[in-house]
Amino acid sequence: MRPLAAIADLGNDLVYGVDAKTLLGWLDITLRRLDEVNSEVAMLSLPMDSLARLTPGRFEMARRLIFPGHPIRWPQLQREIQELDQGMRELAERYRVGWVDAPGDWYGIDPIHIRRAAEAEAWQTLFARWSAWRSPADVSRLGVLEKLKLRRLRPAERRLFGQQQLTPQPAHSAPDHIISLF
Repeated sequence: MRPLAAIADLGNDLVYGVDAKTLLGWLDITLRRLDEVNSEVAMLSLPMDSLARLTPGRFEMARRLIFPGHPIRWPQLQREIQELDQGMRELAERYRVGWVDAPGDWYGIDPIHIRRAAEAEAWQTLFARWSAWRSPADVSRLGVLEKLKLRRLRPAERRLFGQQQLTPQPAHSAPDHIISLF
């Protein structure tokens, strides 16, 4: 079976000071690695509709509460968001990625994280971009332990609290699927 990959939540690092160009470089590496193993990839866009509703005042309040040590300002972040969105779309086209535009109604007061009530619809929409996706019923049949295992999967490389972490891939294997996280 062809490996399946889902890419979502790009852009979170912008608030931490990582620029769009760097994120796009990481995404290009990821997509190249996935292409090398003939993965079928689905990618969720940035929540552009939701971000369009974000006011400078609301952004500043959230930045001070949630990201107090990160001084990025709204005008700079808007430019980075636009650059990242455009670059993601170009890379998705280059690597023949199944693209999903994230509708604004998936998001609530938090403009970048999908509301819990919309998660099932969001993931089903993203996974439906895979030709091998069976049906929503297949996910609902997963047991609690399997769902927890899937939530705990780690990428091949990441930095957490300044420490690099490496995870052998594939991150998860079962008789009917293999999951690698780059």
